[in-house]
Amino acid sequence: AGAAATTVTYPLDVIRTRITAQTTSSYYRGVWASGVAIVKDEGGVRALYRGLPLSLTGIMPFVACNFAVYDKLRHLLLSFYTEQFSRPTLPIPVTMGCGAAAGMTALVLTYPIDLIKRRFQMGRFRFSYGNSRRAFRDVVRYEGLRGLFRGCTPALLKVVPAMAVNMVVYEATKLALTQPAAAAERPGRLKRSITTS
Repeated sequence: AGAAATTVTYPLDVIRTRITAQTTSSYYRGVWASGVAIVKDEGGVRALYRGLPLSLTGIMPFVACNFAVYDKLRHLLLSFYTEQFSRPTLPIPVTMGCGAAAGMTALVLTYPIDLIKRRFQMGRFRFSYGNSRRAFRDVVRYEGLRGLFRGCTPALLKVVPAMAVNMVVYEATKLALTQPAAAAERPGRLKRSITTS
C-alpha cells in the first residue's frame, strides 16, 4: 500500500522538492508549470520519477520498522497496564508516545536513503550523481557519515508528532471498525446458544 501510494504521488514530491530548493531564482512557478518545465527540460516524464526506486526502497522498511516498533512497545505497555491497573487499553498519551518512538526509530534508520532520494529529485538543479551507489559514496567522502543525516532534525520535528497522532487515529479507527462487528456477532452467538440449549 505504501509503495503504491508513493508511486502515484511521487511526481508531486519531486515538484515540491524543486520549488522549495529554489533560493534566488524563481524558475519553477506553481505545480503544473513546474511539472511541465521538468518534463520539457529533462527528457520527458521519466524526470518526474527520478529517485523513485530509492523512495520505494526507503518507504517499505520505514513502514515496516514503524509498525514493528510500535506494535512491540504497545504490547509491552499494554501488558504492564493490564497487570498493574487492570486496563484493557492504553491511555491516549501512552499511545502517542509509542507512535512517536516508533516514528523516530524508523526515520533515523531510513533517513540516509531519503537524503539521497531528495538529491536525486533535485537533479541537475543542485546535484549530479550517476547512480545511488555513487551518491552514497560521494556524500560519505565529501561530507562524512554525518552528511547522510543532514536535515534529520527538521525531519524528526515533522515525523515524530505526525506518527504520534497517526497511531492514535489508527487505534481509534480500528476500535470503531471492530466494535460494530463484535456487536453484530453477539445476536448470532446468543441465538445459537438458545438453540443448542
